Amino acid sequence: LAANWQRESEPVMCAYKKVSCEIQIWGMQSKVENFMHAYELDLFHKANRNTFCWIDEWHGLTMPELRRFESDVQKRINLITRVKQGKEQAA
Repeated sequence: LAANWQRESEPVMCAYKKVSCEIQIWGMQSKVENFMHAYELDLFHKANRNTFCWIDEWHGLTMPELRRFESDVQKRINLITRVKQGKEQAA
């Protein structure tokens, strides 16, 4: 990255994720809520890390190209999920 890239980059994206978890079971509430928040935090960190690691695949794409890239990734993820669930054979 070039010097001062934070100030000079256009466009800049900022994403906020709100996660709420409420368990109303006496004696388990704080343990389950803490587990869920730790799990979500780990999931978000992995997603952000992967987004940065894949930057060469998506940086510089036009919006239609980016939408097509997102669609292709979504199809691959759905296929992987179906294979793991035993609903489809791997190609």
